[in-house]
Formats: sequence, structure tokens, C-alpha cells
Amino acid sequence: MKFSIIVATDRNGGIGHNNKIPWHQPADLKRFRELTMNHPLILGRKTWESIGRPLPGRTMIVLSATAVHGERGLPQSGVLLARDIKQAIEMASQCGERAFIAGGEQIYSLFMNRVDRIYLTIIDGDFACDRFFHLPTDKWEICEQAFSNPDEKNPLPMQFLELRRV
Repeated sequence: MKFSIIVATDRNGGIGHNNKIPWHQPADLKRFRELTMNHPLILGRKTWESIGRPLPGRTMIVLSATAVHGERGLPQSGVLLARDIKQAIEMASQCGERAFIAGGEQIYSLFMNRVDRIYLTIIDGDFACDRFFHLPTDKWEICEQAFSNPDEKNPLPMQFLELRRV
């Protein structure tokens, strides 16, 4: 089983504020959909609540020691509830060869030593965030890099990176 992190940050590593993404960049959402389609997503309860619905074409594994069956739609079709990291890994391994870790801050930290790829979008802006993605200090190399200029739908420039552990 292989794991990848998928995350969008502002210039300071911010990923959210009050359980919401503080920007709207459709090009990043499109990249997220294309990369994660047909792969399981592992996410925390707060990230699940911020999304609020199952995403088509992906099994969502909500990792929470405290969530209760029936609470906030857990579980439902396409959504599994895992009590610990071991159970989340077992569930993901039944869904494919690669799973994407989709947040939030604590879930990224829990899986950081297990991932071999990070798909990182850097939004060229500074936002008032209360949650952050901490890029690991061990060795990573850039495999792919692309830039996106602002347009009528995406108000801020972005950088798309694929990082591989070396």
C-alpha cells in the first residue's frame, strides 16, 4: 500500500481557518479531483465535516476515535469510519494500491512517515489560517512543477508541485 499527501497551502503553509478553506481556486479543486479519482481518501472528522458529503468516485475513510455512527452522516455510502490509523490503513488497502491523505493538520502529521509522495499546491497569498501543513524536513525532491496564472475563475497564482521522498 502506498500513500500520498494531497494538500493546498498559502505561502505560509496555512491550510484552513475555522474548519474552512480560506480561498476558492477551481483549478486546484480540479487537480484534486483528477489526482484522487478512483483512489481512497483518508481524512479526519473535521475535514469530513467541512466537505460535508461523499465525493464521487472515491471511498472516503474518516479517521476519528470520537465520531459516532450516525453522526453527521457517518457512515454512509462511500464513507467508512476508522477508529485508528491501523484500521484506516486496512480499509484503504481493500480499496486499491494507493490512498491519498486529504487532511487535516493532525492526519497529515499522523501519516507523514508513511507517504512517498506529496502533491502540494501553493496558493500565492497570505490568509488568516489556524491550521497548517508542515513540510517535512527529511529529503524530498521535486518530480513535477507547474505554475498557474490568475484568471477570471482563479484570482491568485498557484504553483503545483509533486514531491517524491528520496
